[in-house]
Order: sequence, then C-alpha cells, then structure tokens
Amino acid sequence: VEEQYDAYFALSSFTDPKAGRTAKNAQSLKSFFIDIDCGLSKPYADQAEGMTALKAFLKVTKLPKPTVVNSGRGVHAYWILSDSISATEWKPLAEQLKALCAMHKLEADASVTADTARILRIPNTLNFKDAENPVKVDFLLNAPLASISILQDVLNTVEQDIFAGMSGQP
Repeated sequence: VEEQYDAYFALSSFTDPKAGRTAKNAQSLKSFFIDIDCGLSKPYADQAEGMTALKAFLKVTKLPKPTVVNSGRGVHAYWILSDSISATEWKPLAEQLKALCAMHKLEADASVTADTARILRIPNTLNFKDAENPVKVDFLLNAPLASISILQDVLNTVEQDIFAGMSGQP
C-alpha cells in the first residue's frame, strides 16, 4: 500500500510453477467470474448501475447469487464452487457464461469471463489505477458456495436457446 502497488490473485492453480500464469498452464479453477466495468466511458456509469444490471441478469437467468466485490470502480461477481474443477471442464462452461451475458445484454468484460489465466483484484486492498485517488477494494456481498450442478443446468440452457433460435431457419 505504501508503495502504491495494485494487488491481484490468480483464479486458477497452475500445473508447472516455472511455466508461469498462462491459459495453457492452467490446471483447475474453483469459481466462475465476471467483471462489470463502471465509470466514465465504461458500459455502466457507476457501480449502482452495474449492480442493477447484475441483479436483473440474475433474475432472468436464475443463476444463484454470486459473491460480489467492489473492484474499486467496477464490480466483480464470483460463483465460488465447493471443489475445484479442471480447466478443461471449466472452459466450456465459462464460454457459456460469456454467451449468457451477451444474450441477456449484461455488459460484462468478455475478455475476463472465460480466461483461465485471469487475475482479479484482492478484497481489502486498494485500487491505485488513479494513484492520487486510490479506492478500496472490498466485498459487497458474500454468497454461499455455488453448486456446480445448478450452474451447469443454467449454463447448458445457453446451447439449447441458441439451437432453439436456429430452428426453422435454412
């Protein structure tokens, strides 16, 4: 904090520590996550608007409540699992979460949602993007652990919805 460093954590465990934080080296993950950018020239004017969009998305998709973190200016939502799953099992579900966000017009940063090598901000630290005005990173909502089977049920409907939209077309 005194040296004004931003603090992040990796959302994956990695197979080879020497190979670094890469998607190819990702071994397993214990959450699904989205990043909702808020502020000037961002999809949502402020966190209140971002949270309103997240709540509407959760209502229509029937996804369980996520743990939500104030990232300093935006919002990170995490569906934390009780057990880790392999990166190969996680990736298609994360892609479906990304598609679900797009289908329901939740402006989540698409480059984050299915990135197995992603890092995000650590709660109870400071966001120094604007060094003159650091902002606290903290929890907005702590949710219970998410059931992988419930997430799979919701996320697997994405493919069904896509195929249903294609029926009757040449």
